[in-house]
Amino acid sequence: MKRVLVVVEQFTVGGLETHIRGELVQLHGHGCEVHLLAGTPFQRTLLPDCVSSVTGGVAMGVDCSAAAMVEMVDRIREVIRSRRIDLIHAHPFVSLVPAMVAAQAERISLVVSLHGPASLGGYAGPVYDFMIKAIVLPQASLVAAVSGEVAEIARPYVADASLIVVPNGVEFPTQVSGSVEDEAREPRWLVVGRLDAAKIGGMLDFVRKARSAGMAGVRIAGDGDARAALQQMLSDEGLINGVEFLGARSDIPQLMRGSAGVAGMGRVVLEGLAAQRPVVLVGYDGVKGVMDAGLLQLARHTNFSGRNLDTVDADRLGAQLAALGEMGLAAVVEAAAEGFGEASIWGQFLDQTGVLQPPQPGILLELYQSLQRDPLPESSLFFHSEAIVTRMEALACSSRYFSARMHAALQVCRQTLAAQGEITMLRRSLDAAHQTIDARDVMIAEFLKSASWRVTHPLRAAARALRALADPAARYGYALLRSVYWRLPESWRYWLHVQRTRYVALHWGVGREVVEPLALPAWVAKVRSVDKVVVITCGFEFDELVNQRPINAAKYFANQGYFVLFVAWQWGRKDELNKGCSPVWPGVHQVPLFEFVDMHGLLPPKQANALYLLTMPARVLVDCVSGLRGKGYTITYDVMDEWQEFFKSGQAPWYDRQVEEQLVLQSDVVCCVAPALIEKFSGIRNDILLIGNGYSEDVIGRNHRGIVQTSGTAQSVVGYFGHLTDAWFDWKLVFDLAVRHGDVRFEIIGYGEPQWVRDRARSLDNLVLVGKVHPSELNTYVRHWSASIIPFVEGQLSRAVDPIKIYEYIYFGLPVFVTGIQHLQSYPGVVWAARANAQTLFASFLAQKPVDPGKVESFLAATTWDARFNGLVHHLRQHKNIGDLYGL
Repeated sequence: MKRVLVVVEQFTVGGLETHIRGELVQLHGHGCEVHLLAGTPFQRTLLPDCVSSVTGGVAMGVDCSAAAMVEMVDRIREVIRSRRIDLIHAHPFVSLVPAMVAAQAERISLVVSLHGPASLGGYAGPVYDFMIKAIVLPQASLVAAVSGEVAEIARPYVADASLIVVPNGVEFPTQVSGSVEDEAREPRWLVVGRLDAAKIGGMLDFVRKARSAGMAGVRIAGDGDARAALQQMLSDEGLINGVEFLGARSDIPQLMRGSAGVAGMGRVVLEGLAAQRPVVLVGYDGVKGVMDAGLLQLARHTNFSGRNLDTVDADRLGAQLAALGEMGLAAVVEAAAEGFGEASIWGQFLDQTGVLQPPQPGILLELYQSLQRDPLPESSLFFHSEAIVTRMEALACSSRYFSARMHAALQVCRQTLAAQGEITMLRRSLDAAHQTIDARDVMIAEFLKSASWRVTHPLRAAARALRALADPAARYGYALLRSVYWRLPESWRYWLHVQRTRYVALHWGVGREVVEPLALPAWVAKVRSVDKVVVITCGFEFDELVNQRPINAAKYFANQGYFVLFVAWQWGRKDELNKGCSPVWPGVHQVPLFEFVDMHGLLPPKQANALYLLTMPARVLVDCVSGLRGKGYTITYDVMDEWQEFFKSGQAPWYDRQVEEQLVLQSDVVCCVAPALIEKFSGIRNDILLIGNGYSEDVIGRNHRGIVQTSGTAQSVVGYFGHLTDAWFDWKLVFDLAVRHGDVRFEIIGYGEPQWVRDRARSLDNLVLVGKVHPSELNTYVRHWSASIIPFVEGQLSRAVDPIKIYEYIYFGLPVFVTGIQHLQSYPGVVWAARANAQTLFASFLAQKPVDPGKVESFLAATTWDARFNGLVHHLRQHKNIGDLYGL
């Protein structure tokens, strides 16, 4: 039996992961024992059950240190030895380098796959390019290119006998119906793809032409850091109403079969044909046409990327769809099945790996051993360090490895690295200049607010008026008119507003001066009339029945006499909010994000009791910090989530780590919901507060306190309510618990579970997926539970979570079983378990004695939302922190 280890830089949800999933399944089906080693981010969504071992979360990125590279190699070697691996199959990108070193060290064969032109260079800088082209590709046992185009690019670096083409493979149906309409229950088309900057241009072009061609609408399955940009472009063109964003999905085959047609590139084209749907090839620069037998042959050369193919207009697209018909669709599906059937492709691949030779030890192995003996400083980045190039040069000059080609390639590498270093230094200089300018602007703003400047204001106004009168050319000029205008009564100024605006535009150019609107927005006018104001940002609209931290903060401050501006997130300027800009709670006024960004400069200065409370480190909100600080607002960053990990899982496309760290440094007060978040930022700040989440009796019901203790539950029922994405919800653990404890009923309330979970749940009589339940109705389920569970996957995301549901569980009187969130183990009635011993501890958890009521009451008294925010306000009153530096 052949034992194959697949190594990849990251494993989440996408075309590359689907390709690897197919490989693992097919190689297993051909009698191989398959193993997977993946870097970060890592998700199990597409991981098949046939994998014998999984090693996930290895630190494997372009900015890895030299020490991290040594650790990568060690981890791969450990798996090779413990699992007796015969063959490594490495997929891009950074993973190719440690895989080569491990194969050389352990003397086993290495296959390197290239999934596109980017696999050969330009991904991680000149050092990476040198290693791939000069060492990895020439020395690999076999190089598998995903298309003829990639094979042509790789040919200069690989011997012909070691280069093969292994296209994307897809599982096609055994019988092709060719029916365009029989299975289509959804009239809209489905676009599938990662939402990155390179792809959204083509997607936008398809949406435009889909509407012109008469398609019913478009759904987009996929996510990425360019999602917000695509939504903005669609909104700007008036197309957003015809598009639904589904996010990252694991049930793509089912979505395809249930759609009118499929659009995308790469393996999406083949998957759409396998679903027997009409397919439109969407390249990076636009729509290439409807997939027929002719386009299939043309597009396969570039792995269905659409490169070097002409785009088609909307009329041509419509004509191609009309001409396709059932017979044409059947023909193209059959042709695709013949050339891209998954079982056939991987069977041929396996045949070609039967007689491979291991790569000979070389410079990379020597470099690895050198780093083991003499480590570089932790700050030395493996792919960006001159020290790495220096060590390789020393090895290349030895009699064992010297060659003119290698020496020349290293010189080019060094020169390119030096040039990039100069560019980096220039950027840092520009950043420093910008910081100096910002500091100067702050000083000027503070000076303009100083007492001396206000006292001398009448003298300066008189001097300007005298100069204007002394100059005949300026007697009726701007200086005099402006001086007079701002001394008129407010009602007169509003009456003259239109004339003033026209005069400024005519004589001084549009944009020379910021002009107040004729009628101030109601929320700005209200702020001008109150003594205490707080601005709270939130990722969603205000809903008084939702127990979320920003909403409870808004209620708390409103009850304390503050006027609250609740700034609700928008993805684009045309994104309409259900509640718009309006009062939403006594003392709380909801303001759409972009209206606040545009108008916050009109807010009046405040000497005290003005707070800007940010709960999202989005650049558009952080950019308002300087202006509001200048108006006397205390800046508070409430870190309520591990945004960086959410970004990695596709949940926060607006996130930028630099912006968040900037906000941490700029804020007067920083508070976090979990110790792990304090630890994350401890390197740049050591005064961060720990303020956990809480609960509200008004939301979950004052008469529902301790209902589990008084309900007399006889049957063992374990429940959960909350979001169910498998990015952090440990479904495997839940299924394992349900299988092993058949006498326990598991009730799972929430939404977001993937299709495979729904399919698996149907096979278990004691596990019920209840669906979404309104917060006010949760008690009808909870009163019958005997315990609760929070089964989170261990990782950075779960470590930083302080789930609101834990407080609600304890309020209801439920004992709680927790995985993934270790800091909860100090809470009353909570049993925390590491993933390794979760099964053992769960049985004893069910049999544990009731919790001491006194401890529960003490805990609940300290964790109401009022208690939590009282702690924040007390700190704000005692410490101004950075605000002290500004004399605020």
